[in-house]
Amino acid sequence: MSRYVITITPDNDGAAGAATAHTTVRVDISSGQTRITELTVQAATGGGLAPADLPPSTWIC
Repeated sequence: MSRYVITITPDNDGAAGAATAHTTVRVDISSGQTRITELTVQAATGGGLAPADLPPSTWIC
């Protein structure tokens, strides 16, 4: 396997079915190097994301 999809969702203390924001990262390692081919941040249904809602990003390569 050389491609992975990582989905990050909040743990809503058991609120099953609750509409939440989520982040999807698609990673490809088929070339021998790790490449992020997609990074998507999506707001909860009917909501939005303000800049203050997003954590500061720190990438360590």
